[in-house]
Amino acid sequence: MKSKLELGFTPYRFFSKSGKGFTMIEILVAIGILTILVGIGLLMSMDVYRGYSRRSEQDTLVNILQRARSRAMSNVRQSAWGVCYDNSDPSEPNYVIFSGGSYGSALIKDILPANPAVVMDFSGAPSFLCSAGGIVFQQLTGNTSAMTVNMTQGPITSVISTNVEGTIVW
Repeated sequence: MKSKLELGFTPYRFFSKSGKGFTMIEILVAIGILTILVGIGLLMSMDVYRGYSRRSEQDTLVNILQRARSRAMSNVRQSAWGVCYDNSDPSEPNYVIFSGGSYGSALIKDILPANPAVVMDFSGAPSFLCSAGGIVFQQLTGNTSAMTVNMTQGPITSVISTNVEGTIVW
C-alpha cells in the first residue's frame, strides 16, 4: 500500500488530491484583502451619503425660499409670502411657507419636512425661526431682510443667504 505522500496528496492543499488548488494561507490573505476593500468602500459610501443628504437639504431650502419669493412677486392672494423653520419638535423639524406679514398671522401655511440630521445655525438669521415670525418677502418687489443660514453635516458647512433685495445666494 502506498502512503498519502506517494499518491501526490499534500495535507495543506484544498480542492483536489493532485496538489493543485489553494493553500490555507492564500485563502486567508484573499479574505483579508477583500475585508479591507469592503471596509474602505463602506466608509467612502457613508461620506458620499452625508454629502448627498446635506446638498439635498440645501436644495430643498433654496427651493422653498424661491417658491415664497415667487409667490410674493406674483402677488398671489395679494399678500406677502414668507418662510420659517419650525423646530418645536427637534426630531421632526419642518419648513413652513406662509402668506401674510408673519408666521403668527398667516392664513395659509404649507408645511414641508426638514432633515433632522442636518444641523441648522440661525445666528445670522434669528428671524428665520417660526417663533420669531419667519422671513417675509414683500409682495410685488420680493424685498426681504438680509439673512444667513449655515447648514452643517459632519465637517462640511453650506451657507445660504438672502440680501434686502430678495436675492438668494447659495
